[in-house]
Amino acid sequence: MALTKITRELLSTGIDDNSNATAITIDSSERVGINVTSPTAKLSLPAQASGDSGIARFAIESAVDSNDFTIAQYEDGTGTYTQIGQNISLTSGGNVSVLDSGHKTAGITFDGRGNGALMFQTGAANANTEKMRIDSSGDIKNTGGTTTTHTIFADSGSSEGTANITFNTDGASTDQALANIKMTQDGGTAQKGEMYFQVSDNGAPATAISIFNNKYVQMAAGITFGGDTATANLLDDYEEGSWTPAFEGTSTSVTVHSASYTKIGRLVHITCYLSGMTASNNGSMQKVTGLPFDHTSTTWAALSIGYCGTVNLNDVLPITEQDWIYFHQNDGSSSTLTRADFYSRAGGAFPLIMSGVYMTSE
Repeated sequence: MALTKITRELLSTGIDDNSNATAITIDSSERVGINVTSPTAKLSLPAQASGDSGIARFAIESAVDSNDFTIAQYEDGTGTYTQIGQNISLTSGGNVSVLDSGHKTAGITFDGRGNGALMFQTGAANANTEKMRIDSSGDIKNTGGTTTTHTIFADSGSSEGTANITFNTDGASTDQALANIKMTQDGGTAQKGEMYFQVSDNGAPATAISIFNNKYVQMAAGITFGGDTATANLLDDYEEGSWTPAFEGTSTSVTVHSASYTKIGRLVHITCYLSGMTASNNGSMQKVTGLPFDHTSTTWAALSIGYCGTVNLNDVLPITEQDWIYFHQNDGSSSTLTRADFYSRAGGAFPLIMSGVYMTSE
């Protein structure tokens, strides 16, 4: 039962329509209705019917200009949408109207009419456009011009700030994190950023790709190409470095001018330039040891000799095996060169430049 009914006449509304209709109702639960005779909320306002569209339901009015805060509504035969806005309201046609051309605008529209969406609008002075929308399926769409910018600010002070964008699902009947993009500050106040792309394989997301502040990119497992996902075809390593070749059995000091390698997957390309070695005069197999990676036990590879001074090694092929290189005659015989063979061919100290590719099991 209404305890109090305030009529137009009592309010001195200035309306002369031969009616003294109830303008404000306060019921026994102290719920207030404005032009609503049976309020269901602490403050009830009538829906914005087609006849009075364009009149805001609520306003906090500026004392100096028309830059007001409003709650406005538009309704027609297909539904209703409501807008909360600063310096904007809805016209009788349901369009957005800027109230004061000298001020900027901001608003949120709850569209239960045509789209079933939540729209966010902003604008400079005398302007207002939609910038972001959450549609009826839950998808988020940014609609602000040709370029959009999204900033995540971690107010971390001198500590390392971190931001995460995480994908969760309840497909296993529990809330589980499946993928994450982690952005972090490397080193407190330093303007250095790093990114980590993380994925889950029946567990907490772990880093698959790391991008460091020096722009280096690190793959946790490797990469495949095209549609290939076979583990055997995974490119999982790239490395450059130096190695230390040793000419076995030399009776003089050897100078290593250069010895480098490049490893791509299981293929290793090596080069070396040695000088000053003198082979011993005995029947042991001549080897150069110290390969940067062990040779696979199921393959062999022939290197090439690029330079050997005045020593005739035209019929000799360097062959990789295990972690060393031996020398095979390439003259139709099946023999390998011994230290004595090198001793007799060289007659003293000589240089040697070799290069080639072999396969490693590592």
